[in-house]
Amino acid sequence: MKRKMKKSTIIFGGAITLAFSITSCGDSTEPVKSDNKLAINAITELNGKPYADNNGEIPTKEEYSDTLYHIKHDFPDSASVDWSTPWTTYLDGKEINKQTAEGYMEVLKERVRPGMSVLLNDAKKWNKTRNDYNWYGSPWMAQNVPVNVPSDQVNYSGREAISGSYTGQIIDSAVFAAYGLIKKPIQNHALVYYNDVAALTLATVWKDPWHPNYLNNNTQLKEGAIVVKAAGITVSEAEWPEYLKGCSTFDIFRPMIHDTTNTNVVQNLSYIQFDIIVKDSIASPETGWVFSTYIYDASSNGTTVYDRFTLLGVMWGLDPEVNTPEQELKENYINKDAPAFTAATLGFCGRLAGPIDIANLVGPQTISGGDPTDTVTYTPASSCLSCHGTAAFNSHVNFYPSPISIDEIPPSKIYSPGNKEWMEWYVNKPGTETQDKRQGKNVVAVDYDFVMMFALGNWAEITGLENRSKKLRNYPSHKKTK
Repeated sequence: MKRKMKKSTIIFGGAITLAFSITSCGDSTEPVKSDNKLAINAITELNGKPYADNNGEIPTKEEYSDTLYHIKHDFPDSASVDWSTPWTTYLDGKEINKQTAEGYMEVLKERVRPGMSVLLNDAKKWNKTRNDYNWYGSPWMAQNVPVNVPSDQVNYSGREAISGSYTGQIIDSAVFAAYGLIKKPIQNHALVYYNDVAALTLATVWKDPWHPNYLNNNTQLKEGAIVVKAAGITVSEAEWPEYLKGCSTFDIFRPMIHDTTNTNVVQNLSYIQFDIIVKDSIASPETGWVFSTYIYDASSNGTTVYDRFTLLGVMWGLDPEVNTPEQELKENYINKDAPAFTAATLGFCGRLAGPIDIANLVGPQTISGGDPTDTVTYTPASSCLSCHGTAAFNSHVNFYPSPISIDEIPPSKIYSPGNKEWMEWYVNKPGTETQDKRQGKNVVAVDYDFVMMFALGNWAEITGLENRSKKLRNYPSHKKTK
C-alpha cells in the first residue's frame, strides 16, 4: 500500500542539518487520507501523544516486515547515570586545542562505541536491540506543526516509522560533481539520540510533557551530555563507489525525492556522516561544547563500518577574529586526510561543517544593503557552532547570517560575508545566551540544541500557547517579532 502526503520543510541546521516531513497519528496503521478534514483529525490524534513513536505513516507488513522504531523515553535519574568522562581525563584538565583534538575524539568515539557501532554497522539489529543501550529520544518530535498555514493547506511533518529519522535538505548535485557523483537529486535523512547524561535534561524539561519546565536555565545540558547524529543520503554504493564502497545502510518510509505524487515508499539510504557533540566546559570554556563530524571513508582499512568512519574535524569555538580564508583557525581542527569530497562542503573560512550540513548557500542570494540585482552563489556561510548557536525557543533569528527571519531557509538575502553583522553569528557564547539579545526576554536559549528548540515549538503550537493565561507563568509570546 502506498500513501500520499503533502510535504513541508523546516530546516534543522548546522551540524545537525535536519528537517521534518510527514506526520500523522501515533501507533495507528491507518493511512492519512488526502481529504483535508480527515488530515486535520489525524494530526489532532497525533498531537495528543507527546511520546508518539512516529508520524503515523506506517508501512504495511508486505512493505516492511522488520522491527520499527520506538522512542526510548524512560529517562534516568542522576543516581543511574554513568558520570565518568574519559575524554576529559585525556586532556588532564586543560582546554582542547588543534594538537589534542584528534586524540580527544578517539577517546570519545570509543566511549559511544557499544551502542553506536551497532547503529552504524547493522541498522536492523539496532532496531531490535536499541533498548540494551542508554540512548534516548525527545517528546513532541513525531509531530511538526507549521505556523500560519491555512486549514485548507495542511502540511505537517515528523519522525518516520522505520528508523525514527528526520528528513533533511536537498543537496545540490553540482556540489559533488567534481568527485565523480552522477548528477542526481540528493537528500539527507538523519537520526538523533541523547546519552543518559543528556537525558537528565530531557527528564527535567519534560517531566510533564504538557507543561515543560524550560525556564530558569532548565534547558541547559549537564557536563558529560552527549548528542549523536547519524545521517544517510539517497545515493547508493553503486552510484558513488569511490566514496561509498562497503558502507552500511538503513531504511526509511518517505516519499522519494522530487516525487510529485508524494507517495511514501520504503527507501534504503547510505550512511555517510556521524556527528558526536559533547558538553565539556573544561575543554571548551567559552561555548561549553565540542562538536565533531566523522565521514564514512571507503579507503579505510577499518574492520567494521564504525571503524571506517574517519574524523573530518572538531570545533569548539567560533574563531571570532577570523573573517577571511587566509587567516588561521585556532578553534577548529580539520583533518586533511579526510575523504576529498568533504573539502567542498566546509563552512565559512574553512570552519567545520559536514557534507549534509548545507553550510554553503548555493544561491542565488543578494547582499543586504547592496544592489538587489547583484547576487552571489556557492557562498560558505555557516558552520556547526554558528548554526547551533541560534537554537532558542521563540527565536526568529535565521540559521545563516541574514537579516531575514527563520521563516525563510535558506534566506534569499544575506549580510556581506565577514562584515560586522555577519560576524554576529561567530561570537563565542555560553548556551544560556541567545543569538540576538535584541529579541527580548521572551526568547529562551536552549544550549545549542535544535531538537529541544523544535520540540518546544511543536508543544507550543499544539497546546495553543497563545490562548493560555500567561499570568500562570512566564510563557514567551509565540508571535513573530517585528
